[in-house]
Amino acid sequence: MTKQIFAHRGLSRLAPENTLAAYRELKKHGVKWLETDLDLTQDGDIVILHDADLDRTTDHSGSVHELTHDELAKVDAGSWFSDAFIGEPLPTLAQVIQVINADQLNVNFELKAHLAGDPVRRDQLIRQFSAALAGVNPASQILVSSFSPEMLTRFSAVQPAIKTAVLFKKEQLAQDWIAIAQKAGASAVHPEVGGLTKDRVRALKAAGLAVNVWTVNSLSKANQLFNWGADGVFTDISQDFPSRYLN
Repeated sequence: MTKQIFAHRGLSRLAPENTLAAYRELKKHGVKWLETDLDLTQDGDIVILHDADLDRTTDHSGSVHELTHDELAKVDAGSWFSDAFIGEPLPTLAQVIQVINADQLNVNFELKAHLAGDPVRRDQLIRQFSAALAGVNPASQILVSSFSPEMLTRFSAVQPAIKTAVLFKKEQLAQDWIAIAQKAGASAVHPEVGGLTKDRVRALKAAGLAVNVWTVNSLSKANQLFNWGADGVFTDISQDFPSRYLN
């Protein structure tokens, strides 16, 4: 039973999240799908980081949007995790693509939704990201997600052949996810696991949408979701999934 097991920010229980070390763990454990986050530095370079600030996952503090690319190169993104990763840097998009190609990975890139409110920086991210995708081996599958349907619509105007997915939080359960996804031209919906029901999953599937659920750190819950018809899960424990889900 092949399912899409997305390594959430890499294998983030084995190495610091959103670092090359966490990404290189995928091949070792037979995991084929990587999930990672794209944001922008102050001077408009793409940075691989989930949070808007540096406090939780680096030795620096403050907003990532206030630092330049050169300043970010000095950030230690590994020592918070363990001494074994002291000096682990924040990766560049080019470095991430090198790992994707070398290890034959598929990837879900999340475009940070807050940039949708700044048209200049939004378009800057989309333009640079789109250009960088030319370096990805065509054999790799690419999925682009965001909490911003507008961001996805803008991206699809530039890269119409690449599939997109709308992210939803549990606080958005009352919204019409099917209509929102269809308006954005998305092929998938990525809902938060909290509050998700079998009927909701099956309705999304009946509308022709793929369903990948985040963040699922229980094998029994993942199995339930797959029985409901979900296509994949985002998880911090990809290495614990049996091989039947991965092959």
